[in-house]
Amino acid sequence: MSDSLREQMLKAGFKETTPKKTKAKHAKSNTSRQKQTASKQAKKNHSNEPSSMERANIAERKAIAERKRIKGEIKEIIDGNKVENTKGELAHSYLVGKRIKQMFINEECKNKLIAGELVITRLNGSTYLIPAEEGVRVKALNPDWVVITPTSDGSGDIDDEYADFQVPDDLQW
Repeated sequence: MSDSLREQMLKAGFKETTPKKTKAKHAKSNTSRQKQTASKQAKKNHSNEPSSMERANIAERKAIAERKRIKGEIKEIIDGNKVENTKGELAHSYLVGKRIKQMFINEECKNKLIAGELVITRLNGSTYLIPAEEGVRVKALNPDWVVITPTSDGSGDIDDEYADFQVPDDLQW
């Protein structure tokens, strides 16, 4: 047992390395560690900046929040100014896009609709009558919002082929 650990290792088949090679290996591994650390730092610094995908998501979330805010304001306008007790026996037809919708209203509301004092608007599948001034405010907030006025019901879009013919007073559409 007088053999040193070094001699025992050599007898076991391990090769002896010179100190220069060992230092070179350590130096080489140190530089590779430095490169790895530097690349990790670069990734960290780069990850602080949002990617184009993240920027698109942020912009989309902001747009959704803005649409929700506008819809909330429109809902407040409609809820605060809707005309109550509009139910009646008179049918009033109006266009929403390419579809004809119909609502039953009383005579007073029908006359105000025809005169342009009231407008029809929709919110969450329900139809409401609101004053024309409030309809203008709704359109200012969202130009695509459905606000039906007597001039926007599509009757002005038809060619004037029948302009020479008298419309009977008792005709209700």
